[in-house]
Amino acid sequence: MSIPMLGALLPLAFGIYWQVGKGEQWGNKPMTDAGLITVFIFTFIICAVVVWIILRAEINIVIDDGGIRFRHSIIMPKWQTVGRDEISNFTIAKTAFPFNRKNKYKNRININIDGTHTFSISLTNGKQYMLGIKNPEAVEWAMKRLMQKNELA
Repeated sequence: MSIPMLGALLPLAFGIYWQVGKGEQWGNKPMTDAGLITVFIFTFIICAVVVWIILRAEINIVIDDGGIRFRHSIIMPKWQTVGRDEISNFTIAKTAFPFNRKNKYKNRININIDGTHTFSISLTNGKQYMLGIKNPEAVEWAMKRLMQKNELA
């Protein structure tokens, strides 16, 4: 779990230890033992659900003859399609940390979960997509193949 979630649970765990374990009241206006335990369980369940949602998040990228389709399981559940004639260029770069890209511009969409590389797609209309990927060699091979077909068409 992350530090903020531990920050929510640790004081409650300490309160349960202090009030139930030691038998002394915890705080200026203490809750009942059952109330304190109930709040702890409720907070734990909320933290567990948040962690489950974060771990479940994934990005799917499909590169085929028609172009690129991608979706994010939480942010963009519907497939986004970029036709091969809309792509002006692409780059693949190694990222030092998965979340080091800031969305500074209105026309840029950044999606990265835990990829070690960033796949940037520049479109002919000026928009740019930056997607996190784990397998840069496969993406580069598929994009070169797609761009070659784009030049032949």
